[in-house]
Amino acid sequence: MKSIITALAASLALFSGPSFAGWWDDLKDHAGHNWQQSKRAWTEGRHDVYFSGLIWHAPWAYTREERTEENEAGWGLGFGKSIIDDKGRTHGLYGMVFRDSNYKAQYNFGYSWTTYWQIGRSNWDAGLGYSAFIFMREDFSRWTPFPAVLPLATLRWDKRAELVGTFVPGFGDNGNVAYFFARFSFP
Repeated sequence: MKSIITALAASLALFSGPSFAGWWDDLKDHAGHNWQQSKRAWTEGRHDVYFSGLIWHAPWAYTREERTEENEAGWGLGFGKSIIDDKGRTHGLYGMVFRDSNYKAQYNFGYSWTTYWQIGRSNWDAGLGYSAFIFMREDFSRWTPFPAVLPLATLRWDKRAELVGTFVPGFGDNGNVAYFFARFSFP
């Protein structure tokens, strides 16, 4: 009982001070800014078309036989709207459908945020971000909408064409998969 009380007291001390309040306020400000930018993307944003492509199954998580049975051509299509904010970050809303690893449809609807760094003096940018989305697929949740957040890494040309990759971590018999798609933006 004494260790439980000590742990509780330590938790209260850790999460009740000004450092926690500052962290919480920063998180609320970030979420509020992203919410405003997603509304701007919906009303003022450019139109995006998504083309889905490659699915890579990690060799440490799947046998050679399993990898040959899995679909690596996750062809699909999506549409969305995005906006570039005053700091050069892209905020996007999207819907997408593609063939998953099991040759069945997967539906994704979500929000993405990406920040970029220019590569030299070229029109190319490298970016990192995340996507928070709802997905539906037969084998995972029997078509029940399920939330997820995944990291994004991108290579963008001239703020109009972008190759995007993400990694789905492993859990159970799912995951340990890299997924790549392209986004083309039109004013």
